[in-house]
Amino acid sequence: MKHFIYSLLEKFIIPKSIVQNPSQKIIHMTDTPSDIYPELDRLVTLTSPNLVIHTGDIVDDIKLELYPNRLDLYEKKLIRLNHLLSKHPNTQFIFVLGNHDHFEAVKKHLTCAQIYPESGTIDTFFGLFSFAHKFEDLPDIPSDYYLFGHSYASITPNLNPEKYINGLKHISIFIESPHEIVNVHYPPSTDAMRQNRRRRGF
Repeated sequence: MKHFIYSLLEKFIIPKSIVQNPSQKIIHMTDTPSDIYPELDRLVTLTSPNLVIHTGDIVDDIKLELYPNRLDLYEKKLIRLNHLLSKHPNTQFIFVLGNHDHFEAVKKHLTCAQIYPESGTIDTFFGLFSFAHKFEDLPDIPSDYYLFGHSYASITPNLNPEKYINGLKHISIFIESPHEIVNVHYPPSTDAMRQNRRRRGF
């Protein structure tokens, strides 16, 4: 019943075991419409991750590549996101730019984060992570995990989905102890918001 209510309210269903686990955590997310920013803030508040890696299209309800005249609104939403991030000084934030992002605006307004224009790698307690917005832009180096977003069609069936993680499908939480990856689904209408549509009724 609780899961049904949370689904109707467009909330993340975050397992209590993660919330109560004090060990180190890494969160991967991607392609986030601005309407879910409050839920992203709640997720970070409840799970206290050491690191959040966002693989691009930070304001995914504004398609700047298609509508560059919407830059002012895009910047306002970045400012809102930065305000939420600044509430978590103990969390490191990494953002990779997506095809609908604007480098100068992101550098100016996401002051709480490290910005990677195309791709990057980071060595963590969970292993070596390589990340990019698009699958084809991932660094060509041996890594434990490859994180990306952009398209559901990016990953081919012959690649291990536990190693090549498409953040469009769900948010991944990497937990130090026990050494595991837990998936948290986005609110139900997230894909519709990514396409500039809103759910109508129930």
